[in-house]
Amino acid sequence: MHGTASAMAPPKADAVDANDLLIELAGQHGSVSALRAAILDRAVSGRLIAQGPVGVQQTAGAFPVPAHWHWARGTEIFSFVTSGSRGWAQYYAEKGPIFLRIGNLDYESIELDLKEIQRVQPPVGAEGTRTKVEAGDVLVSITGDTGMVGLVREGLGDAYINQHIALARPVSTALPEYIARALTAPTILGAVQRAQRGIKNSLGLEDIRKIALPLPPLAEQKRIVAKVDQLMALCDELEAKQAKMRDVGDRVTKAALGALTSAETPEEFKVAWHRVADNFTSLFDGPAVIAGLREALLDLAMKGLLVPQDIGDGTAEAIVDALPSKRAALAKKLAFRQGDAQATGVPKDEQPHAVPPSWRWVRLNAFGCFMGGGTPSKANPDFWKGSIPWVSPKDMKRPFIADAEDHISRAALESSAAKLIPSPSLLVVLRGMILAHSFPVALTERDVAVNQDMRALVFADPSLAPFVLRACQAARARVLARVERSSHGTCRLDSEVAESLPIPLPPVAEQKRIIARLEQLTALCNDLEARLLARDTCAGRLAESLVRASATDAAL
Repeated sequence: MHGTASAMAPPKADAVDANDLLIELAGQHGSVSALRAAILDRAVSGRLIAQGPVGVQQTAGAFPVPAHWHWARGTEIFSFVTSGSRGWAQYYAEKGPIFLRIGNLDYESIELDLKEIQRVQPPVGAEGTRTKVEAGDVLVSITGDTGMVGLVREGLGDAYINQHIALARPVSTALPEYIARALTAPTILGAVQRAQRGIKNSLGLEDIRKIALPLPPLAEQKRIVAKVDQLMALCDELEAKQAKMRDVGDRVTKAALGALTSAETPEEFKVAWHRVADNFTSLFDGPAVIAGLREALLDLAMKGLLVPQDIGDGTAEAIVDALPSKRAALAKKLAFRQGDAQATGVPKDEQPHAVPPSWRWVRLNAFGCFMGGGTPSKANPDFWKGSIPWVSPKDMKRPFIADAEDHISRAALESSAAKLIPSPSLLVVLRGMILAHSFPVALTERDVAVNQDMRALVFADPSLAPFVLRACQAARARVLARVERSSHGTCRLDSEVAESLPIPLPPVAEQKRIIARLEQLTALCNDLEARLLARDTCAGRLAESLVRASATDAAL
């Protein structure tokens, strides 16, 4: 669905219109989660089911509740509060009772997630008795991801908890389903989260005993739980439909982009492009899809399918022929010993895809001289007092953008193996702690220095830099397939692999047309992405407004 805030009518007080709007909102990203949160907040404030003439009067707690409700502490609600024991790994077994761990709880549901379970043979004695759960017990995660809530249902069988879970057993006047739902309401869960303390997120059993919950009479608790269950079932249904629609949409979008990027002739491309253009708004209906569109546009550009060829442009042969002498002159100017470039041409079997006849394939290292980075000595007191931009992988977290946070002094630079790299240069990250930080590339227009995990290509012909940058961006996925992971997690790309990367090179005039078109289409992508993000934010707010506006059972 593609509705916007301005296009949607406000919800009316009848079930049909509410459901219609729910379905509309379910087509927007994130709206179902917003609905769940709003439903729970209304439930614990007495605004989910009809209250008759009583109205909301009591304001003694964290927020107003009906006058016949009361705020109760955990000591009044729970007859027993405990947590599991440490060191039960020694009792793990292939058969036996279930050993409930933090992975069996979830923020999105009060139902226990039993897809993966551990079984134990518990010790005989008090520890086994104390940590055994009963039907109706409410479980709360108290370390790490705190505040996840689970309800022990009838039929679970014998089960025990580990030390990361608190067990709270409600008294007879507190319905376990209501207590579990109330604990997951954002207005209540927020108080739980604020009780976290220490370097590691944690809650104490005393926090559970002190927590304040709005408590209606038992009969009303049952009615509230019934209404919440009904609405949550609707949310689950809508979410399933949403997921199915997204899955189908993703497959259709990938197929459409795949047809574009695999087109081998202008005629095939024209047919595929018309198919995308005619269904643009339905294909690209989420911010995450825009990344795929950007990649597809780069891929098309590097295959010569983004702009038409012009016979008057000539070929790229003259550019390629001039590169060796320009590169030799640059190496001499830099006083930098640089090994001979690989043969300028790229064998047919190493060419990643077909290109127009006027294009040529060129190795990346033929465009200039690669310079390495180093690690200046930080013992130098003036290390960070200079004006030379010091670029490291952390400065290229955003795709293909370098923005140096640090600057070093010339003295610090001279104390290292690094050299001042003149602009324009292509900065390449060869090593990072995660795959996403390997082989991002960026074009710098300032003289910089780089650290030991990076290399920089100084261009012998600066006019080629903008196109080569985009060619490297387009090739990134192909390069990352050759990244190696070390035993301690670092991702490393062999510098020879990066430097010998095949680059498709069109004539100069066509390079300029391609860059202009990419900039135009990138601007459109950015605008579309911003609009989709705004739409999704609006959808979440509308979801909250829908539940807030539903003051009676009939309205829902």
